[in-house]
Amino acid sequence: MNDLTAMPAQYVAGNSLTYTVTLPDYPASQYTLTLWLAGGSTPTKLSKAASASGDSFVVHLSGGDTEGGLLPAGVYVWVHRLTKSGVAVDVERGTVNVLPNIAVAGASAFQSDIERQLAIVEAACEGRLTEGMESFIIHGRSVTLIPMSQLWKIRGQLRAQLKRIRNGGEPIARRVRFGGN
Repeated sequence: MNDLTAMPAQYVAGNSLTYTVTLPDYPASQYTLTLWLAGGSTPTKLSKAASASGDSFVVHLSGGDTEGGLLPAGVYVWVHRLTKSGVAVDVERGTVNVLPNIAVAGASAFQSDIERQLAIVEAACEGRLTEGMESFIIHGRSVTLIPMSQLWKIRGQLRAQLKRIRNGGEPIARRVRFGGN
């Protein structure tokens, strides 16, 4: 494994993470460093004290720190906070993307928003094809569903977005023939 010298841009929940922070103006022999993480898909906050290694700080998150819902997948703001004699100062900050752990995450955890939306729209289209209703009244209450033509339009837009994403953001190539048969 590589020796990390900073918080990475992303890592997988449930994996251990260790990195060394060296701040020449703030030696570990005189200061304490705490990693703070906040944010994510469900509001979460976690703090972890670093240990000293010479004049550097070693930050270690165990698999248990980020597994089991303690730090759900999502984007978090992180801060390195130094303290000395009761005075605190934030010296570094950034964001980290905590990815879901494939061993414990549900199957839908690896679907993009567009894939989930497309699945919902397609399910609605399939259900409506068999039922065929766009509006109905129950006990005097009127319910109007999205018209099928609108669902098909949304479905096409989502499919196009998904193709574009899978194509690296490039427009979808279309073959066009002019003239002749």
